[in-house]
Amino acid sequence: LPDPSWLDQLLETQRRFDARVVSGPVLPRFEETPPRWAVRGGVFNRRRYQTGTRLKHAFTNNILLETGIFDALTPHFNTQMALTGGSDVHFTRRVSLAGYHIIWADEAIVYDCLPASRVSVRWLLQRAYRVGTTTAYNHLSLFPWWRALSFLFWKATYNGIRGIAQLPLSLFGKEWWVRALFDFSTTWGTLAGIFGRRYEE
Repeated sequence: LPDPSWLDQLLETQRRFDARVVSGPVLPRFEETPPRWAVRGGVFNRRRYQTGTRLKHAFTNNILLETGIFDALTPHFNTQMALTGGSDVHFTRRVSLAGYHIIWADEAIVYDCLPASRVSVRWLLQRAYRVGTTTAYNHLSLFPWWRALSFLFWKATYNGIRGIAQLPLSLFGKEWWVRALFDFSTTWGTLAGIFGRRYEE
């Protein structure tokens, strides 16, 4: 669901920064009252930036693109990712690599309506694992192998260490335990993706 000023904010940022691509935040809106861990843990919150920040990729749930980009980059979306997800990141990373600036518009807000079926630890871990596998696929398909592997092993290590660091904090609330498991699932998915694992969530 878009905020009433959503499109105006996208267009204003596009004009202000002369951007070919503009992306904005997606905020969770729970269809039912969520459990406390889901709110306090922030696991449904996506990262936000200052307006004008240049991104390396974007998601297609809140984006404005110049139509000429589709003429310049063909094929558009990777059909091999049709059932795995992650094709939007793959496409917008190609857009960035082609020299088009992706600019963040923090005031251009849309809301993601989350049904109760997604507000569960199981769904979060499946999503984290899937994101890990598609992150690996994207980097291995777009960058030289040595560069992709260096980044992916660093990312897997970072998430794994962060997960371990959060385990003791689980004594103070379930949200820390969920966040630790989320990081572990992302790590496992990234490593699995390095070895060719494709996961249809």
